[in-house]
Amino acid sequence: MLPPLAEAREVARGTARRTAFLVAGGVLVMIGVGFLLSALWLVVEEAFNALAASLLVAGVLLGVGLLVLGLAPRQPRFTSVDARLRHTAGKGGLYQPTGAFPPVAEAFLFGLAVAMQIKNRRR
Repeated sequence: MLPPLAEAREVARGTARRTAFLVAGGVLVMIGVGFLLSALWLVVEEAFNALAASLLVAGVLLGVGLLVLGLAPRQPRFTSVDARLRHTAGKGGLYQPTGAFPPVAEAFLFGLAVAMQIKNRRR
């Protein structure tokens, strides 16, 4: 088992390595897309004219861009701790200390959960 600082360094090193590979791959993909677009423009320009080629390439880029925007992941909506505790207390469950927070904070959360459960019973 690694000490916490050494473990954090290993995680940071792995994250940096993955990020470097993702950036390098992204740059290569962008270069490839540029060459494909120029080849598409040349083919359409030979078959029709420069105006038609520009319109086609612009339309393809616009369509792909709109598709990417539509498929982009949404910002996750995190519920607040208070809302989660109210929901759990409404179902009759209490906060169970897990050791994720300092003992004082866990005691506060447990007391808050008990108070909400009592409050929900009165309603």
